Amino acid sequence: MGLLDKIHRAISGMEEDSPEHLEGYRRIGDEVYQAQVELSDARNPRVLLLLRVAEYFQAVANALLPIPSLDSKSLATVPQITHLVAEDWFGRIPELLIAARQEAIVPNSSTVVLPIQLGQPRHSDGTCPLSHLAGLRRATDAAFEFVTPDVSRVRVHPEQNAKILLLYEETRTRKNTADAIVGSLSEGKKIPSRSHEEAREEYWKGIRQCLLITQGLRDISLLPSRLGRRSTLDLEDPWKVTSRLAISDIRTSGEDGQVEQELRTLWDRYPIRDAEHTYINTVEDLQKRGKIVENGYWFRVPFQSVYQVKGEQVEINGSIIPRGHEFVFDFGDEHEPGRLRHQASFGYSEDREHGDTTDS
Repeated sequence: MGLLDKIHRAISGMEEDSPEHLEGYRRIGDEVYQAQVELSDARNPRVLLLLRVAEYFQAVANALLPIPSLDSKSLATVPQITHLVAEDWFGRIPELLIAARQEAIVPNSSTVVLPIQLGQPRHSDGTCPLSHLAGLRRATDAAFEFVTPDVSRVRVHPEQNAKILLLYEETRTRKNTADAIVGSLSEGKKIPSRSHEEAREEYWKGIRQCLLITQGLRDISLLPSRLGRRSTLDLEDPWKVTSRLAISDIRTSGEDGQVEQELRTLWDRYPIRDAEHTYINTVEDLQKRGKIVENGYWFRVPFQSVYQVKGEQVEINGSIIPRGHEFVFDFGDEHEPGRLRHQASFGYSEDREHGDTTDS
């Protein structure tokens, strides 16, 4: 059982969509204040960053729920999708506080991997409810209020803080786009359900990017170096890097549902780093130029393509791979980064290794 499940049972043992359950999660969020007082003398940058991220999750999760009060009557009208997102965000706080306390005692003792990622958005059945979009709008406003004062302070050194400022301006534009869509909805105008989803995606990206800005303000190296070029890894599709050969085998065997859940769990937890983006962009370029060909897929989730070098040797992520050799980027997990693997041949098997999709 994961920590989130233990908290769920400890709070109430009630249905996951009960107002009392969410009130319990809000009380967990209040533990951030206690930790900040307890660790007020800490000077370890990692401790301060973890506390700041915990405070961020508290701010956006509180804003997501109805205002001005969180009484049982107002919570009872919250759609299920909002309950689930609030649980996700409040549920991140205990692990962050545990890590901060561990780091305060023994530096580099926690297992939290930086930068901390927001994870993939949850989807509602049918059109995204207007009340959920309103909650995401409040959460995005809270995210901006959280980072804007610090961003304003670093504007005096634009070259030194270029990554923060560029990401902030991109995020602000996305927020304005979503606000315009939601404004039309709140005025009673009928717009396509696709616009609901576009607004939801833009708000989610805004909250996710403000989370990165929060960390970048403490440690600029945590921001991705490639702010200009996007990669397949930026897609919301859980199958985004799964090999076409693997997808065909998975559908034939009827494992679609199980594998999709495993993929969603992976991307919710996995902190995508510069190495992954660089790898994906590089192999896409090499494929277009006919330098490499897909030659199978890796046996573990996300069942990504294995490639073979067809032309002269190629350089990928700083490694030289000879002609005829095979290579793959083996994704790690939330605790260990992935790494490039290459050798003369990996061999091929149709057996796939399935992981546990529950919290450990």
